[in-house]
Formats: sequence, structure tokens, C-alpha cells
Amino acid sequence: MKPTLLPLWNLDEHLSTTKAAFDSLKDMIRHSRESLVSERTRAEAVALHRARTMKIQGDKPISKKEKEHHAVMIAFTPVLEKYGGYLPRLMNYACLLQLYTLFEDRGVALCNELERRDEKIPVKLSDFGSREFLTIKTYLTKLCGVEYKYWSEIELLYQLRHRIVHNNGHTDDKGLIERIEKMKGLEIFRPYDVSERSIDARPDDEMEFNPDMEFDPGYTPPITVKTRPLIVVKNAYIDRIVEVVSGLFDKVFKDKNFGGPSPFSQRYGDAPYMIQGTGKTLKVTVLYQD
Repeated sequence: MKPTLLPLWNLDEHLSTTKAAFDSLKDMIRHSRESLVSERTRAEAVALHRARTMKIQGDKPISKKEKEHHAVMIAFTPVLEKYGGYLPRLMNYACLLQLYTLFEDRGVALCNELERRDEKIPVKLSDFGSREFLTIKTYLTKLCGVEYKYWSEIELLYQLRHRIVHNNGHTDDKGLIERIEKMKGLEIFRPYDVSERSIDARPDDEMEFNPDMEFDPGYTPPITVKTRPLIVVKNAYIDRIVEVVSGLFDKVFKDKNFGGPSPFSQRYGDAPYMIQGTGKTLKVTVLYQD
């Protein structure tokens, strides 16, 4: 078959690298969510089997319905805690940290690239001695003339990252808590203090989650004491903030007349290609078989 020449692409290496990085992040987030759903489905099937085969026995006679209720509670509580609680939270923490890392890495690269392309920019980012959010924002807005209406959301991302890295997601900052409670996809979990409550618990009782366990419905498990307010990051916030951060770069690329993306970021697969030219932009011809 005769190869067909696609239109020439005005390839910009810097833009292509940044877009590929955000595409990879989005793929990672999608695959992580799919894996979590798949694993939860498997765990629920196992829990259902445990509930159906579990033996329930109490000090007093209990009905079949009560036995079924207690069996379901015992079998499904750890599943709900794991897949409806801390695993999604930790996964979204990881996504948030990776997103901010990507912002810093590509933000620094963007500042350096703009300085290289524009002789009117008097100083380099390295002259500021920092690579964090405020430095990148100041450089882009004050020296490069970048205007973006969602800077405050990226600043919140930076603050969330700080709390996750240094406080495992806990915060006592009232101002930050107020901002979080107003943001879709973010919540504050406040464990209540039950340390003074009377607990009728028998520590000698054994609680083993297996199909042959004997369970006393009167058992009250130990309750943990109060901890600091905890930041909960949900999927909706991750989806939003990824678009906000990637949108910053897209706006700069458009406003500063960067070239086009690599054809491979447009999922042309392993099509053979030819590159012509050197410098800031390259002409790329993609070949494929009819």
C-alpha cells in the first residue's frame, strides 16, 4: 500500500511534553479508579459469602432476621471502611500530590521556556531561589503577563498538598477549613470525642472475621478517641483541579503562540513519521497505511 501523507504538524516540543504529562496523569487516575471498583466488587462478593455462612450466637435467643443483620454488619463493615473510606481517600491524596508535583515541574519548565523565547523578560526563575507555587505564579503574572482567573484554586491545591505531606491530611486552620467546606468535592471529617462515654466492652471477647466465628450481638467494640479534623478529597475535586491546572498551561500556550502538539499525543499510535527542521518548532509528517 502507498503511504498517505497527513497534514504537516507544527510540533512544539515543550508543549508536547507538558500535554503528554497531563495525559499520563489522567490515565493514571482513570486506571486507579477502575482498579478500585473492580477490587471492591470482588471484596463485596467475598463478604456476601461470609455473611451467608457465618454462625451467629447470642446470650439470648435471637431471630433469623437479627442473625442475618449481625452477619451482614460483621462481614461488610471492613469492606465499607476500606473501599468506602480510607482507600479512596489515600488514592485521591496520591493523585493530588502527583498533580501538584506536575504543576511545579512543568511550571518551572514553562517559566524557563518563556524566558528563553522572550528577550524582554529581564530575569530567570532561578534568580528567585524557589520553585514553589507563589514563585511560579509571581513570575508568570508579573514578568510574563499571564492572566488566569483560577489562581486561587491552584493556591488551595498547594495548601492541601502541604497538609497532606506534613500532617497526613489533618488541619486545624479555621480559614482553610472554611474554604474546603465551600469547595465541591472537598470535605472535613471531624471525629467526635467519645473518650468519656461509658463503653460496655469485654476485651476478652475475640472478634475474628471468618465464616466459622461465633458472635455475641451484645459486644461493643472499642472506640477511638478524638483526632484532628481530616481533609477528605473526592473524585469530583480531583477532576476539577486537574482541568484547572492543565487549563493554565493551555491558556499560556495559546496566548504565547506556542506550536502544536505532537501527533502522538493525539493517539496516532506507532505510525511512522518524519521530522523536518530544527529550533523551537519542528515540521512533522505522519505516515500511515491506507
